[in-house]
Amino acid sequence: MSRYFWISGWALGLLAAFAVGRWTEAQKAPEPPPPRAEAPTALVPGERERSPASLPGEAGGPSVLPGLTAGEGRASWLPFPPESPRDWEEARRLGGLLEPDAALQAAGEWLTLPPSRRRDEVLGELLARAALADPEAALGFAARLVSPASRESLRRSILRAWASRQPEVAREWMEETRGTLPSFLRARRYAAWLEGWAERDPTAALDGALAFPVENRSEGWMQRRAVARLVEAEVEAGRVDPVLATLAAWPEGEARRAALEALYGTWVRRDPEAALAHWESRARAGEEGGGELAAGLVREWTEADPAAAAAFVRSLGPADPAYEAAVSSLVERWSRYEVEGPAEWLNGEPPTPKTDRAVAVYSVRAAREDPAAAMSWAESIEDEELRTGARQRVAQAWRERDEQGFERYLEQSGLDEETRATLRNPPGRGWSEFHRFHQ
Repeated sequence: MSRYFWISGWALGLLAAFAVGRWTEAQKAPEPPPPRAEAPTALVPGERERSPASLPGEAGGPSVLPGLTAGEGRASWLPFPPESPRDWEEARRLGGLLEPDAALQAAGEWLTLPPSRRRDEVLGELLARAALADPEAALGFAARLVSPASRESLRRSILRAWASRQPEVAREWMEETRGTLPSFLRARRYAAWLEGWAERDPTAALDGALAFPVENRSEGWMQRRAVARLVEAEVEAGRVDPVLATLAAWPEGEARRAALEALYGTWVRRDPEAALAHWESRARAGEEGGGELAAGLVREWTEADPAAAAAFVRSLGPADPAYEAAVSSLVERWSRYEVEGPAEWLNGEPPTPKTDRAVAVYSVRAAREDPAAAMSWAESIEDEELRTGARQRVAQAWRERDEQGFERYLEQSGLDEETRATLRNPPGRGWSEFHRFHQ
């Protein structure tokens, strides 16, 4: 009997201890965290809030700026100041979506940050938006930058946006403020103005490109670049016929050739059959610049479909005046991405001086992978200047990669000592034709 009571007492004590322990643990357990407040969906102008990634009481997150665009039922936020590359990119993207007044307000905040390329990119988006409503105020903000390069870059962004709304007024400002501005900066402003005008009236802007101020080679290059961009944008938008009609009235010259090259290069990506048919009709009519246009067409087509571009070049054949430029463009662009394909294709072409440039380019590219084979390609070039230049470039790559292997090649090559010395230490200049083409 005493044993029964002893066991009962022990069991009751154990149950009591277990209950006390559970009660103690319950007292020590943390309370469930209160629900986090949702990020506000709007800001009062002038206020600075914390972003959803860093609510009040949490350190380390960027704050946000007011003046925000609504999207899918919630506000879009500008992280400020950015703390990561993603923050910077998001700020740049969202800056281009703000309403003009809000963008101008935000620009004042961004001007308080230390100067940097990324800050200026965001400012460019903000001031371009602000310029849609008040270009003079946006220009006033740009003038506050210390860096002349940054000031000029922002002015071009503002000018581009301004021209999309008021092209004539924007041009008046451009002409009034040219002062002693260097010619290349004037040309850059003109190109920015054309891009903005094209948003409003692409046909008129393309025609206006003929009035581009060209007084030297660099300005001519900028004119051709601006023309190409305008044409590419129109073709990408499917407006090929208006571009063709505009260019048909242009006089022969570098600007027209640049426009046609951009036309065919962009068109062949969208509709190869139509682009080729139109190019061939020009070639049959004997119009100017067939080789250059073929080169541009092939260059862009190779980026999209090298096999199709290669088949087109082969269909031309060495007798076609456009063949030499086309085969060079094909191999130059194709060999950027692989070495086997261009090599097999070149091996299938008849040996002719018209492939010399293509072989020169290929040998230099292949030198990074197989210098011995690349040197064999270079030695097959018929043109002496191109052959010399290609061999020197291959030798340089070979020596940097495997100097002992390069020296063994020289010992077994049977070359005279002067040629060996030139390959060991190529001149700083020379082989100008190959150098110009390859660069």
